Amino acid sequence: MKNELICPVNILHQVMIMNDPESFLELSHEIGKQGRKTALTSQTTPTLGAQRKLSKEISPLISHPEFIEYQLSKIDVLCIAILWKKHIERMGTSMPWNALCSELKMNVYDTNTCLAYIESLLDRQIISFDETIRSDYHINPIILLAGEYVLSNVLIMKILGRSIPHEIGRLIADEWQSDADFISDLKQCMNTIFSCFGEIEGSHRRRSRTIQPNVFFLCLEPLLVKLDQAHTELAIAGLIHEHQLDKIELSIMLLVLYTQTTQDNGMTENELLEIICNDNSELKNSSRYLLPDSKLITQKLLQVQDTMSYMNRSEIKIPEEPMLRLCGEIKMVKIPLLSSFLSRNNALQLVKVEQSIDDLILPKQDKTLLISLTLRYKQADCQDLASWGMGIHTNKQKGLIALFYGEPGTGKTYAAGAVANALDKPLVAIDCAALRNSYYGESEKLVKNAFALLHKMSVELENPPVFLINEADQLIHNRSERNSHASRTDNSIQNIMLEAMESFPGIMILTTNLDGNIDEAYFRRFHLKLRFSAPDYEERKKLWMLHLRKDIPGAAELDTNYLASTYNFTGGQIALVVNNACSEAITRSGEHKRLAMADIIRYANLEQPWAGNGHRKSIGF
Repeated sequence: MKNELICPVNILHQVMIMNDPESFLELSHEIGKQGRKTALTSQTTPTLGAQRKLSKEISPLISHPEFIEYQLSKIDVLCIAILWKKHIERMGTSMPWNALCSELKMNVYDTNTCLAYIESLLDRQIISFDETIRSDYHINPIILLAGEYVLSNVLIMKILGRSIPHEIGRLIADEWQSDADFISDLKQCMNTIFSCFGEIEGSHRRRSRTIQPNVFFLCLEPLLVKLDQAHTELAIAGLIHEHQLDKIELSIMLLVLYTQTTQDNGMTENELLEIICNDNSELKNSSRYLLPDSKLITQKLLQVQDTMSYMNRSEIKIPEEPMLRLCGEIKMVKIPLLSSFLSRNNALQLVKVEQSIDDLILPKQDKTLLISLTLRYKQADCQDLASWGMGIHTNKQKGLIALFYGEPGTGKTYAAGAVANALDKPLVAIDCAALRNSYYGESEKLVKNAFALLHKMSVELENPPVFLINEADQLIHNRSERNSHASRTDNSIQNIMLEAMESFPGIMILTTNLDGNIDEAYFRRFHLKLRFSAPDYEERKKLWMLHLRKDIPGAAELDTNYLASTYNFTGGQIALVVNNACSEAITRSGEHKRLAMADIIRYANLEQPWAGNGHRKSIGF
């Protein structure tokens, strides 16, 4: 118990005096100048009695409760004393390995022995490099040879008889009554960590934001303990419980939250990992917490945003809704907004629809099929087939995936919009091009993340949208047997798509002009496959009348019977012809500023080579 009462700094003071005859003599005011020189000469080589006395002074530090974990030897205490003396004389002064070992009377030419000792001091966190080193010094001894060393921050605190967790805990002792109280303590805790325990760097010896990971987690421990005991009515405590965050995940969240609340910006991946990782091996392990498929990213606790700056840096931030919730500005977001989901992925686009199924110009049986499709979701009893003994074992989801296929311009996209409108649901289109990336592995991540988001929207939104993938053959085409990078990427995307569609809980409509290019594995996953054929004469006549609206000057005088019988156009082609003809007619002036039959025929003849009869060139619409 006696050792516990002795402050370590006083023990070191005695060790320094015993180990440094010159310092001892300088502190002795009773010895004259001549006596000082005589004593110095006689004490250059320590006597057996002096060594015993020094050992006696060293022992209390070795057995001190705060230092037992370091498993100190006598030479370790002498090393601490040497570095402590340097620290007192000039704060932050470092020593190279050879200077330190020389003062410890070690043979610096026995370099491997010296470096092994330096390595032991680093491993036990007695000393640290005077700058941030991420490389593994166990593998590369050149790092040890080039390094400069100081006492670790944690050890310095213990020398002074202070406990880092105790000091931080004292600052945040008051109970949290609100989310604002937690945010206040988070700021105070982090400000203290970085201002008091950050590394001292640069020519002006200023503290930087870098910090030794072991020091950071030691400083953060009181806050983590308090969070573990906090009631779940606090947003942060509820979030920890809901998502089952581990220590690293929670530490990352706290760092990003602190940065956003104090600086209104996020952190880069490197900035985060440098704080929580000691070396490259930890860096590799901890970087998985920030991958696109990690819990923090997929559960939308964090998001990666590209900043508009000359540095072109990506920042990790907490999205708006959880950020507001954590700060106490909104208590809970029970029903997410569609707009908040769309903002998370630039491949998703809201499509404005006004058409109804009645507006579709399709064969009667096809229109009837679409009407029954909408009734299936409007009437709950039509979905539950269990009472009929169907779907109990085979129906893995309540969703529906439909394939609309056929020639370009036959109304596939238009029909998808009509279905969404009939269901009173918004229509969200997925841009296939936005799911492609030239970098290795990125396309697979984009597709996987996009479908994870679609799944989440289908489950969490009060009124989930109908999803539309136009020209879906870009994603679900035949798999390749070639062993090229492009083929492997495409095949990987196919597997992701197949797995996602197998259990998709929402409504998705895929359209294609090239159904022959779709891999066979997809067809059993389509609950409905509807072919959109080129319109017959009656349908073409209705399409001409639909696009030649009454508010177009001259439209009422045009012969739609002639146009329908002469040109085997699809609805898309008819719309294109009318649009081109009107664009020319509107440029005229006076009585000629009206649509004439000659205008329609001119542009219809230009479109004719791509119309029906097997002569249409497959360049799309």
